[in-house]
Amino acid sequence: MKLTIFLAGLVSAQIPAFAPPGPDDVRGPCPGLNTLANHGLLPRSGKNITQADLVTAMRQGVNQDESISVLLFRAAAQTNPSKDNVTFSLPDLGRHNILEHDASLSRQDAFFGDPNPFNQTIFDETLAQWTEDTISVNTSAKGRAARIRTSNATNPEFGLSRLAQAFTTGESVAFIMVFGDVQTGVAPKAPVQFFFEKEQFPPGYAPPANVVTNTNLQDLSQRLGQALVAEGVNISTLARPRRRDVHGGFW
Repeated sequence: MKLTIFLAGLVSAQIPAFAPPGPDDVRGPCPGLNTLANHGLLPRSGKNITQADLVTAMRQGVNQDESISVLLFRAAAQTNPSKDNVTFSLPDLGRHNILEHDASLSRQDAFFGDPNPFNQTIFDETLAQWTEDTISVNTSAKGRAARIRTSNATNPEFGLSRLAQAFTTGESVAFIMVFGDVQTGVAPKAPVQFFFEKEQFPPGYAPPANVVTNTNLQDLSQRLGQALVAEGVNISTLARPRRRDVHGGFW
């Protein structure tokens, strides 16, 4: 019995142990990639991440299909200020309106300051919409819609690049695919909240048994977009001209 309880508290053996970032390590605005670095699946330094690093980490940590990871890497590499397009570091992702965007579920808008660190006040606004013990696609849409409304009302420069629009819907369902059921589009709330607040895989976590495919992502993203419209938010209308209109998940 004690052994069973002990094993239930462990993260899957294929996931390295969590360690918080050290003084020379760096993190960014994406809780998913920060989590992979905190578990050593990505370089714990958070620096100079290659496509191979990302593909391997996403497969081992969240059982995500390589095609999704390659697309994510290509977008992330655009944030590297050196423009070498072969690596990126986690703080690079905080360059505004490339991948980082307004109305994050857990970060402040760049207009108000550094968008990289977790912001409990912002996340509490999201949590206020997650009123049940589970998070469905519709519930996730309520959280995103609330954040969009707040940002639109308080940030005079609010807007989303075209790429950010796509990533916004994907981020809003990615944690459901990792911690929940891709068919029903429902995840338990507790591990999702733990993940956002700790940037750590929760006790007992194991990657999804089935590979998370691009089809899964597109299907749930489409459902999320429809749920946003039902909440009165049409994400395709939120683009505004910005300094650079190219462009959080895994999150």
